[in-house]
Amino acid sequence: MTEVIGIDVGGTFTDLYLEDDAGDAVTFKVPSTPDDPSSGFMQALTSAGVHLPSLKLIVHGTTIATNAVIERKGARLALITTRGFRDVLELGRRDRPRMYGLTGVQRPLITRDLRFEVDERVGAGGEVLTALRKEQVLELGAALQSLELEAIVIAFLHAYAYPEHEQLAATWLRELNRDWEVITSHEVCNEYFEFERTSTAVVQGYLQPMVSRYAARMQSRLAAQGYNGDTLIMQSNGGVVPVKQVPARAANLVRSGPAAGVIAAADLAARAGYDHAITGDMGGTSFDVAVVRNAAPKIATTTKLEFR
Repeated sequence: MTEVIGIDVGGTFTDLYLEDDAGDAVTFKVPSTPDDPSSGFMQALTSAGVHLPSLKLIVHGTTIATNAVIERKGARLALITTRGFRDVLELGRRDRPRMYGLTGVQRPLITRDLRFEVDERVGAGGEVLTALRKEQVLELGAALQSLELEAIVIAFLHAYAYPEHEQLAATWLRELNRDWEVITSHEVCNEYFEFERTSTAVVQGYLQPMVSRYAARMQSRLAAQGYNGDTLIMQSNGGVVPVKQVPARAANLVRSGPAAGVIAAADLAARAGYDHAITGDMGGTSFDVAVVRNAAPKIATTTKLEFR
């Protein structure tokens, strides 16, 4: 009986790995189904002849989040922020794609016409300097109704120290339109750096509707086939998370593919007697490179994606 299966959904192919009863490794490859990645996921299981009711665990990796950002296929969303901070996504850390010549492309996931400001202000210590006004949030929310948005990101200045303004705005907007995915920056990345917190929350909002649909379809189809085990999905930090938690952690799926690849490559390199290695992972949409030093993956605290 097969107890554990690994499935990787890429932009072109969906790959399945299992060990049969004899302990032999078996792999299956089927075309991915970008319009509904869960279809390719289930097709891989069908091709392998897996008896889902007897399966205990599925470990799942996917590039759908990374590819959605690269190909600009995420949700249509808006950003609401503190007055004066509408352009934080462009300002960033004053980084430029190229240091000299002022050339290169930097395209925020939310265009400027979908970024809005409200009159609220909190100090770095969490003290309220300007209170958030419900009527202003509702007035803005009413104007957003006609924009066919899937998600709204709320990122207020110093929300890490005083999240109540973000929480209030989210409550009011959810009451106004329950179809919106409303994301607050302090829940996604409770970081005091304004750009890091805002940009990560924007990525979460950009991906959350798509990832929510994918996770729901996957769970529904697995349950319909009698699967009662756990499904764990790889994150960018190299760890895994239960599929039911994935919608709230959609931003953590970005670059999870390279994380999984370099962990495996580091183990294989060590077994072959190499402590230092450069890994390459070629997919149909992206090519990922990572570094192994002293038998361990090199870890970075930040990343840039689609910045050239």
